[in-house]
Amino acid sequence: MLPAGHPTIALRLDNLAGTLGGLGRAEEALPLQRRALEISEAVLPAGHPTIALRMDNLAGTLGGLGRAEEALPLQRRALEVKVEIQRRRSGSNDAG
Repeated sequence: MLPAGHPTIALRLDNLAGTLGGLGRAEEALPLQRRALEISEAVLPAGHPTIALRMDNLAGTLGGLGRAEEALPLQRRALEVKVEIQRRRSGSNDAG
């Protein structure tokens, strides 16, 4: 059995949340996505692409529920992570 904070648990929580969202049960998905993000942030290094994915997923659910104000900071953080990853991959030190 995996410990509660294992990255695979975060993946499974996020997958279950996606299924719930697909069934129109987005309110039930939110706590699962929040927990998946918490686990990912605790066990993965800052700036990891999985963290950005979890933020995007949570933001998408919030946005779908009409909670765009809550989604916006998550989307901005996810974008920052993705931009930094791309910058590292391209070998660029330019900010823009």
